[in-house]
Amino acid sequence: MKFGIGIIPSPDVNKTINQVELAEDSGFEYAWISDTYDGNIFNTVRNCILETESIKVGPGVTNPYTQTPQKIADEILRIEDLSQNRTMLGIGPGDKEKLHQKNIPWTQPYNEIERAINIITNKFNQNVKIPIYLEAQSQKLLKLSRQNLDGILVNASYPKYYEKLTKNWDFEINAYTATSVNNDSQAAINAARIIVTFIIAGSSPQVLEKHNVAPLLSNKIYTNLCAGNFGGSISLVNRDLIDKFSVSGTPRDIISKIEELKNVGVSQFIAGPPIGKNIEESIILFKEIISTF
Repeated sequence: MKFGIGIIPSPDVNKTINQVELAEDSGFEYAWISDTYDGNIFNTVRNCILETESIKVGPGVTNPYTQTPQKIADEILRIEDLSQNRTMLGIGPGDKEKLHQKNIPWTQPYNEIERAINIITNKFNQNVKIPIYLEAQSQKLLKLSRQNLDGILVNASYPKYYEKLTKNWDFEINAYTATSVNNDSQAAINAARIIVTFIIAGSSPQVLEKHNVAPLLSNKIYTNLCAGNFGGSISLVNRDLIDKFSVSGTPRDIISKIEELKNVGVSQFIAGPPIGKNIEESIILFKEIISTF
């Protein structure tokens, strides 16, 4: 099992760099930096690479709505020149709710991501081989990911969700999970609740059906979020939903859940936000978890 970490960058780039350095020291091989739609994703990746020695760092994930495909390709090629095989690209169709908040239309996501991948892969193929991973869960995106890509990033934590995927696909299937670790199990679960709320609100009807989430419940969560009623949305997320959409608990709990994902063929476990109540302390806790594998 490979280990990656998903980090939401801080406005203070030094804080993000410190988190990536801690991840490297704890044994993580990959650091996936979220695109927060502020235009700074590539500078953040570049700075993290400059301050680390071996961990691979890349966007995880960016999208063709807030960044043009040409810019994505050019920036990643510049970072590759600097990093010497220590970067990768995670790309996806974007988060419809976040784009809505930015007044950016989320139109024809499949067509946009297909066009972006074609432009980026053509540019990469003219230069060097840089791994590309597609954030994918719908069948259309899963099929698209087989076209000259290295693997997929799946926002799912439920082992049963991966069983069919790993049987039918012959490349890297990476579990980009909402993760929360703490020596206090309840504190870990509480920290995961808000992230799980957003995951459910942004999931397609097909994904929700596979996780046995009632449409009425998911619609209530989404409607409350759109109205700015965060408390109302969060209150609807129970323990069953947290277990389905996150990997949360003590280090021993996390090890057990990662073992389940490993057994169904997941290639890389990515500890995504929130990571824990205190991010730095939780990253350090992962040293024990990673050493088990």
